[in-house]
Amino acid sequence: MNHYLTLAAFGLLAGAAIPLLRTGSGAVAVPLLYCSLTAQYPPDSAMHRLAMHVAVATSACVLAATAGVSCLDALRARIVSLRQAWPSCACAATGALAGAMAALGCSPFRLRLLYVLYLAALVTLCALRFDRLAQARAAHAILPPRRPRRLPAPLDAFAVLAAGSLAAGAGVGGGAMTLPLMQRREHSPQCAQALAKMLAATAGLAASVVYVAAAWKQGRQLGQWQAGYIDVSAAALLTAAVHLGMRLAQPFSDALPEKLRVGAYMGLLLAALFKMTV
Repeated sequence: MNHYLTLAAFGLLAGAAIPLLRTGSGAVAVPLLYCSLTAQYPPDSAMHRLAMHVAVATSACVLAATAGVSCLDALRARIVSLRQAWPSCACAATGALAGAMAALGCSPFRLRLLYVLYLAALVTLCALRFDRLAQARAAHAILPPRRPRRLPAPLDAFAVLAAGSLAAGAGVGGGAMTLPLMQRREHSPQCAQALAKMLAATAGLAASVVYVAAAWKQGRQLGQWQAGYIDVSAAALLTAAVHLGMRLAQPFSDALPEKLRVGAYMGLLLAALFKMTV
């Protein structure tokens, strides 16, 4: 019971962080699931040994569900169309298939190490963003801001493939990569955000299929609520909690200044990094 209460509470916080901090829930979901599973099951059990794989797979499933709902809202509002999104979504799905297969081939220790490196990279980007914000404010007082140039087509496609692989292998949305890419394509801010969520949903769905299909027999050994490496009960509870947190925090999405938002996100990442390394 404590396991599910913890998931529900932190799922609400992760959902609230999406509109408030303008970030995904993967940085919270994976450490939360990993620490909860390792605390709940004895060290000699299969679930304890494969807790990192289960955490990543379950987070990818939650990612597909939460980002998918946001995509449907964007499609209904005609912010984005399937016609302009499907080439990038196909690249993201291809990368996710490769990333999920690579994650299945990694040992639990290596998969955890890769996730720790990913969190460290995000913390570094946040630290650099503070400096960029200060420089941008000083420059904008003199000159208008410059729009970033679009990447060449091969490099752009490779970046989307890499983002899909990251989403599948780490159970995260990869918005730190996909959102700047969509902005470089000179989309409006709303369209760029909707396209980034669509890529995340596609990558999460493709990864979930791999984690279920490639580990179906292994999932039967882990427990009755397992579909491959995906913990179905935890995924359903986290998805509901994240959606509720998003709805509750949406009216306050513009309440935080940019520096406070980046600082709070950095603190969240540092807390997750601490839990994954101790």
